[in-house]
Amino acid sequence: MSGDKRVILVVDDVPDDIAILDEILKKDYQVKAVTNGEAALKIVRDGSPPDLILLDIMMPGMDGFEVCRRLKEDAEGAKIPVIFLTAKGMTADEKLGLELGAVDYIKKPIEPEIVISRIKSHLEHKDRILRSSEVRFRRLFETSADGIIIVDAETGMVIDVNPSLAMMMGLSQESFLGKRINDLDFIISVLSQKAGILDLHKQCYIRFKDNPLETADGRSIYVEFLCNPYRVNSRDVMQLNIRDITALVLA
Repeated sequence: MSGDKRVILVVDDVPDDIAILDEILKKDYQVKAVTNGEAALKIVRDGSPPDLILLDIMMPGMDGFEVCRRLKEDAEGAKIPVIFLTAKGMTADEKLGLELGAVDYIKKPIEPEIVISRIKSHLEHKDRILRSSEVRFRRLFETSADGIIIVDAETGMVIDVNPSLAMMMGLSQESFLGKRINDLDFIISVLSQKAGILDLHKQCYIRFKDNPLETADGRSIYVEFLCNPYRVNSRDVMQLNIRDITALVLA
């Protein structure tokens, strides 16, 4: 099924080249194609970024260099491997493309074995980086002294909580799962006079200090509340950090 396949975006103004690449890749990948840079940027910014981009350098209007430059200025676009498609002998173009953030280049006329090998190699490298990043995040998440809760920004559903938050609130981690953020009394108590819960993700960064809070096991504490919305794997999430500052407030 195409939904299970990695997505390759081909950006080329030559229909014949698009057709060749589609024929080479369609067995193993879902191939999307556009004929200009503006359309490529729109796909990335509309929330459906591909796993890898094959980008022709020589295009009318916005050339491949400018497309790559703009991609690398975008938070989501910067994560996408870009392989330039170049004409033979264009060494200077290849050098510039790599300096702009492309991971590789493929020379035309297109050779199927080269295309398949390069794409496979760079997707595997991307996956290794992602796994390493996830391990580092998980380690920080699990060991942080701050309470952390990750929430789906669209639905408000709790995705994950760390041990520190559960301990701080006098609850088990499991008790949070399957709930929406507006089901959590301690979150409501912090935000009721501050902001709409599901409007938080519309703001870049929020910090509330010296908020009194009652825990599930009857303790009265003061917390600092931070909300940092971000996007991961085409999904908008909110990371809520809750820090116990009782000792500072009462000092």
